[in-house]
Amino acid sequence: MKNIDLRALAAADIVVTKAGRRDQRDIDDIEACIRKFKLTRNSIVRRGKQVEYVGNQDVFDYNLESVTARFFGKGAYKKKRKKSP
Repeated sequence: MKNIDLRALAAADIVVTKAGRRDQRDIDDIEACIRKFKLTRNSIVRRGKQVEYVGNQDVFDYNLESVTARFFGKGAYKKKRKKSP
């Protein structure tokens, strides 16, 4: 078994990934990650701004804003995106 390389997502990555779908199970998992790993609003927002979401970016931004508002207070996440010319 010396050839196995096991890797796991960081807690902030799990929260950001689950925020993309944001069903009730995801919300429960997000809450558990925030509590267990003592995540801050800033760590989640910072990671969320680094992610290029594969689906609808506006839905992702809304979901992440909703998640941060729910657990850290309203207006906790605002992603500034570059505007197209």
